[in-house]
Amino acid sequence: MAFPGTAEAQDIVASYGIVFPAISSSTERAVQVFEQMGLPTKPFTQHLEDRSTFFFPLTYFRRGRDGHHEAGDGRPVGEPGCPPQH
Repeated sequence: MAFPGTAEAQDIVASYGIVFPAISSSTERAVQVFEQMGLPTKPFTQHLEDRSTFFFPLTYFRRGRDGHHEAGDGRPVGEPGCPPQH
């Protein structure tokens, strides 16, 4: 099971332009393939360049002590500035 984690395997993944590979050395190849297909990559690669991150809505929320969902900063979901609860 060592092969999937190798650069050779990740280069194969990159060549199909379906997902970004798990190894950063293969990312450049994936970007080339996505761009050849006309798909923008900047929304994903910008975070690599900036060394930044962002919260996905499902990971930003947690359950408060009372069992209700709270935003990551502790405000109940639905308060001003918080996304509505679904």
